[in-house]
Amino acid sequence: LAFQDWHRLDSEEKALNNHEISFKVALKPQNLDTLDNLFGQISNIHSPFYGRFLDNDQITEMISLPDDKIASVVEYLTSRSGQHCEVNTSLSLHKDYIYVYTCVGQAKLIFPNFNPVVYFRAETGHKILRSDQLMDISRNLNFLGFPAELHDHIEAIHEITDLPLIPRHVDGTLGIPGQQPFSSDDQELTVNDMIKEFAVDYSVLEESALNADDPQVKASVVELDPYMPFSPKELKEFQAKYGIPNNPIRKILGVNSGMEDGLEASLDVETIASIAQGVHIWDFGYDYDYPHLIEIIMSTPGAPRVYSSSFGLQETFTGEATVKAANTSFLKFGLAGYTYIVGSGDSGPALKSNCKDFDAIFPGSSPYVLSVGGAAVDKQNGSIHAWMQSS
Repeated sequence: LAFQDWHRLDSEEKALNNHEISFKVALKPQNLDTLDNLFGQISNIHSPFYGRFLDNDQITEMISLPDDKIASVVEYLTSRSGQHCEVNTSLSLHKDYIYVYTCVGQAKLIFPNFNPVVYFRAETGHKILRSDQLMDISRNLNFLGFPAELHDHIEAIHEITDLPLIPRHVDGTLGIPGQQPFSSDDQELTVNDMIKEFAVDYSVLEESALNADDPQVKASVVELDPYMPFSPKELKEFQAKYGIPNNPIRKILGVNSGMEDGLEASLDVETIASIAQGVHIWDFGYDYDYPHLIEIIMSTPGAPRVYSSSFGLQETFTGEATVKAANTSFLKFGLAGYTYIVGSGDSGPALKSNCKDFDAIFPGSSPYVLSVGGAAVDKQNGSIHAWMQSS
């Protein structure tokens, strides 16, 4: 297994004690069963609680640990600050994560068995530090050296390990075991077909309904590979070519250089621009850290309420700790009135290594997102049917 597009530098470069590093400690979320039940009530049109969304303060009050328990974890993390460098911490929006900023030498004092490795991405020149140990609370908190009295307060350690792992074939290309190639029997769906069958022209709404502060007429594209940007220039040319009203991306949060045309990112942006014509579209370009993405959105005034993402990865390669953390974040997202729409998968669930059990595609498998499959159009009779290869 290897990080997608990243090369491990064991022999060429070692992680130095003064190398900066950051990670976050996921605190044990509280009242998840109650919040899960409330999510169902808020989403049920027949419930008296339908649409009665929570604000950030209400979510914090229900999900966070008591302040004294949070303080005990922070005290341990910072207790030896200064031996190699300072340890700085901050709390997340809902007080369910502690962000830690320090250096490798200090991290080794916090985690006595921490063995960082340098990874390099030649395409962009970026370097990251990761550990080969999967830091999942169910197996590794003792190994990491955390005091036993803190175990009940901590769910997992993230961002030292939690980039999704992608299998790499012998020839060096990337792929997912068990997935099948696209069927050659599927008819090609052109842009004009897509606009004709699916587009909704929101430009007919009164101009007052399209003001920049109204989240009801906004949508956002989420790109979970920050190194695959879309090109605003290419989007403008695409809209002109197909007679789509010029509707540039109104706001970009995160990473998007705009200097090149990333295939996946451009496809996502052009699709939503074709179908949701006139809607104010934002672009969020972040890595695979769903809790961080959700926090950024929920902290941004006037952010859209609807988010679309095509990314999905088998749960096996996403990792148990990452899935749990993401599900909790999507739960909070829904409770606050946001909708996260994600593709269910291109070719059904893959098989696990035992070749017996299915391996669901995440986050499409999350109970707190709207997972959608593909649709195929018969050009001869105009009928639309579900794409049977979707998960």
